[in-house]
Amino acid sequence: MQSDETKREDLTKVEREDITKLEEISSEDSPSLKSFMGYKVVKELPAYGGEADSFIIEKDGNKFFLKLYRKGINPNIELLQKLKELSRKHKEHLVEIIEVGYDQSIGRYYEILEYIKWGDLAKVIREMPPADEFFIDKIIEEIAEALNALHQENVVHRDLKPSNILVRDIKRLDLVLTDFGIARQIREDVSKIATTSFKGTTYYIAPEEISGYFGKEIDWWHLGIIVYELLKRKNPFAGLSEQVIIHTLVTKGIEIPSDIPEKYKLLLRGLLTRDYRKRWGYEQIKAWLRGRRDIPVYYEEGAYTEDEWSKYGFPEGSPWRTLGISPQEAESFRAAGFSAFEAKSWVEAGWRNGKGAKEWKSSGFDPEESLIFEQLGLSRMDARSIKKVDITAYDLLKIKEVIKNPKDLQGFFRDLFEILEQLQKKRGQAKKEKAERLIKLIRERKYGFWYEKGFTLKEAYLWFHLGNLGIDCNEIKAWKGAGFEPFEAKKWKDAGFKPSEAKEWKNVGFEPSEAKEWKGAGFEPFEAKAWKDAGV
Repeated sequence: MQSDETKREDLTKVEREDITKLEEISSEDSPSLKSFMGYKVVKELPAYGGEADSFIIEKDGNKFFLKLYRKGINPNIELLQKLKELSRKHKEHLVEIIEVGYDQSIGRYYEILEYIKWGDLAKVIREMPPADEFFIDKIIEEIAEALNALHQENVVHRDLKPSNILVRDIKRLDLVLTDFGIARQIREDVSKIATTSFKGTTYYIAPEEISGYFGKEIDWWHLGIIVYELLKRKNPFAGLSEQVIIHTLVTKGIEIPSDIPEKYKLLLRGLLTRDYRKRWGYEQIKAWLRGRRDIPVYYEEGAYTEDEWSKYGFPEGSPWRTLGISPQEAESFRAAGFSAFEAKSWVEAGWRNGKGAKEWKSSGFDPEESLIFEQLGLSRMDARSIKKVDITAYDLLKIKEVIKNPKDLQGFFRDLFEILEQLQKKRGQAKKEKAERLIKLIRERKYGFWYEKGFTLKEAYLWFHLGNLGIDCNEIKAWKGAGFEPFEAKKWKDAGFKPSEAKEWKNVGFEPSEAKEWKGAGFEPFEAKAWKDAGV
């Protein structure tokens, strides 16, 4: 049995040989791209996909990695900029992104990243002899910590696989995540979000991705596949077509091999649970790494038998079986009057109860918006009153991204419905103007700025017109802090007073116009009051 140090040395030797081969560059092997934005191009790497070309580049004696997106590939540059910041904030878990941008001269987007010379985890799995528990557990811990760092920032990797996990330090098995080309930012309060199509790697696809949805849970499923590969030295779907893989995931899930240690059977059952709501995440993995073996698993719950489907009258080949829900859930939709085709969009939106979906559908709501209203705790009557003023469920989700404090969010909705009730009493132009003010605050996402300044929705709604008059929000905050109501503040401002001045004059009993005369004559507030009290 090799010692841990010997294993590390063996791994080091294998990787060092790879790097030596990689860096043996002859003149006839020089890349077609000679330089890039002040960097010297050292080596063009083999292209493994249709998204980008890869290069090793050099500047001032330091090597970097260049990912040059193909023409027509438009990555989410805003997200890449955020990931650049995150890669520096969480450098111990993520490959550092040095720069991202668009090169006008060649018309292509690019990323410049730190150079990781030891290669990726795929090489570790492919070239090393079966690793013992020390290596497997260390790899699991490193990946779990990296995913947790991403998830804490509300980012889902979406394409976690061994080739996207790099070995920064081979002796310490320091692993970092890379390749965020299809990463997506998620809302803190929503575990899954619609996306137009599945974009990951089929061998690692999670069941819920088939329906075009993703959440933090899919990254944990991908980790489960990686653990499987560490243990068995092959992917569970190796050699299978995409159609067979999807059918397997929908009908029965991944079978856990009987010849692996019980310790890892438990982990795989936790990670490869088809119901993403009951799948293990960071906390369960940490507990497992600490030695706990009594953590609940729900692995079998996603594997519905032929008897279960037959019990509810769904024969083999029924379209209901392809929706990714349980027989009981499928029956709830059928009992509510949905066809399998109609139910599909509601299931994909995240609905699992046909009765609830039917109630929202009958009220004229689409699947996605009704689920958001439901998750926000709003009734159909509440939702209708909100939509009457042209505010949508998606607008409210944006607000919830800003208001992270549950108590503040409750206050927001309390103010919102009070304002809506007031609007119902208005008529004509007055109602239109007040509704437009509310729409600008919420739909045009201006309230986030006010909230950060300490204003409730009701306060922002009252003061908003002053902002439209060109009064800076910080000044409005000062007027509010001085104890003024909006229209009162406007009178004092029009009279030429600052908040602190106005407060002094008001406290001694002056109106704005009167205070303006005394101030213009050179009097201070208490001095003016004395003269006024004397009859002047």
